[in-house]
Amino acid sequence: MTTIFYKQPREVFDYFIDMRDYFKEYEGDKILSANDVTIEILPAGELTNDGVVLNNAGDDGFTIWLSGGIDRGRYKVTMLINTEEGRVEEAEIEIRIKEV
Repeated sequence: MTTIFYKQPREVFDYFIDMRDYFKEYEGDKILSANDVTIEILPAGELTNDGVVLNNAGDDGFTIWLSGGIDRGRYKVTMLINTEEGRVEEAEIEIRIKEV
């Protein structure tokens, strides 16, 4: 099930992607650097990825920063996560834009 988040077009928000349950199953594995998280946003060009920040040195997960988007826009944000031990996990969230 994809988690849905809401924001207004001019807001810049951070979204925490919690990987603790995932890494609990694979104890000792983690994300080494922000470069190990690839972000794809569809449709492209309106919502912007403003960066990735690791939480607790990549053991807990990471935070993505997003800005932009158009009113009533819906965006699928896919994160491809490469771990220290070579695992690849794919996570998705949906961002819905609503001007209030």
